[in-house]
Amino acid sequence: MVRPHGTTTFVALATMKMKEWREAEILTRAEMRGTAKANAMRSAVVVIGALAFGYLTLHLGFKPYLEKAQLEQQRQSAAASDTFPNGLSSGLPDSDRKL
Repeated sequence: MVRPHGTTTFVALATMKMKEWREAEILTRAEMRGTAKANAMRSAVVVIGALAFGYLTLHLGFKPYLEKAQLEQQRQSAAASDTFPNGLSSGLPDSDRKL
């Protein structure tokens, strides 16, 4: 019986590849733990990087608004310090107060 060219070679290669695949598929527990640790560390680095990038993006994006809010809080605290604790004013007329 005459076989077509390459049939024997294909079957032999397929058999060899299956054996190599099975051997490569079997990992020891230590190798699996090492791989799992590496994947966990990689994921942690990616998450920390994403959080840092997000924080910087929000901080830079809202910087003008944050500065305005901070100035407004400082102005309100300065105005509150002009009054006495019981709610009475400092005794100065409104025309003499500076904001």
